[in-house]
Amino acid sequence: VAALIVGIITLRMSGHYLPLATIAWGLSLNYTMANMDWLGKYDGILGVPSLELFGNSLGSGRGLHDLIWIFVLLAALGVTHLLDSRPGRAIRSLKSGATMAEAMGISTFRYKLVVFVYAAVLAAISGWLFAHFQRAVNPTPFSIGKGIEYLFMAVLGGVGSVWGAFTGAALVKLAEDKLQVACRLSAKAAQQKLRVLIYTGDEAEATARHATLEAQTSAQRQVQQAAQQAAERARQEAEAAAQATQDALRRSLADAERAWNELQRTVSELQ
Repeated sequence: VAALIVGIITLRMSGHYLPLATIAWGLSLNYTMANMDWLGKYDGILGVPSLELFGNSLGSGRGLHDLIWIFVLLAALGVTHLLDSRPGRAIRSLKSGATMAEAMGISTFRYKLVVFVYAAVLAAISGWLFAHFQRAVNPTPFSIGKGIEYLFMAVLGGVGSVWGAFTGAALVKLAEDKLQVACRLSAKAAQQKLRVLIYTGDEAEATARHATLEAQTSAQRQVQQAAQQAAERARQEAEAAAQATQDALRRSLADAERAWNELQRTVSELQ
């Protein structure tokens, strides 16, 4: 019903206005749902129960994967049969423009609306399966980035081919995985190089610190040796000065003794 209402409003546009209007609807609805309290805002709805089939819980394992592939194949077969039918030929004629189709009596607006609603139904089924697979749903996976990614898958696989969508999706996801692996390996290599640089820097810092300590120790040793040598020279100079003083005193005593002897001889002669 919502797709029917949005389609009636939007599909009256043509040219580049139609995809712009579709993008605008996606952005507005994404922002609106992300600000609704009863939908959990950006956190979304948590604790979605696992999908049950005939009383058996599928969880998020192989059973749910098989169910998803069943829906995908049924949707692809449904689209293929639709395009091969009479309404499908009318839908294919829209690719060449609306003027020729309308000249053949085809209601282009009606078939555009049919395609729009059918695509919305497939999107609703995909979202329902996605919510049960993730066990939670929030507005983030439904942003404009994902829409551009899906469009790129369709263009890469071929817009005019139903089965080309599988090829485009596979190529895009494989390329994304390869890029993620390459980015992860590049990040690990950069981290390893950073560790080597940090280790080298720490080693260089330790070497510099050791060299500084050795230089300080050597300088202290040289200062101590110089102080010891100066003290030894001062001691030797003091001993030499003391020896010279003793020699001078001895000479002075000898001179005084000779003078006393001469004085005694002089007194004896006078007597």
